[in-house]
Amino acid sequence: MKGDKQDESFFGERLSAEKSTATEGLRWRAPEASRLNGETIDGESALVFSLGLVLWEVWTGEVPWKEMDEANAQRQNEGGVKPNLKLVSDTEIRDLITKCISFDPKDRPSLKDVLHGLGEAESKPPEQPATLPKPSDTRDVRS
Repeated sequence: MKGDKQDESFFGERLSAEKSTATEGLRWRAPEASRLNGETIDGESALVFSLGLVLWEVWTGEVPWKEMDEANAQRQNEGGVKPNLKLVSDTEIRDLITKCISFDPKDRPSLKDVLHGLGEAESKPPEQPATLPKPSDTRDVRS
């Protein structure tokens, strides 16, 4: 009987782990992926939505809706709520992200257009160049 409890405990933990992984990544999921109702979704368009949120995350260094659990973050996507786009200072990147995370899949660019847009943004100088500290502003880390 002792072995049965161990097995039960093991499988219970395994089941809990499977349930938790089923919700991972919801905060990046396209809104239409949650409301399938037997419909087919455009995989590329859903991918572009997720990529838009990843681009926002990379640019800002923040996880979308980090203060929420996965399910509540997904509800933000389902409701058409966007992360704070003002945190993206580059207007071209912000515009690209805005298009990628459009609520209506038909309004999103193709993956090819996203990659092209990223390539164009990369080839241009930044809008606000980084400023280096003046020599008097630097501190000797040894002191």
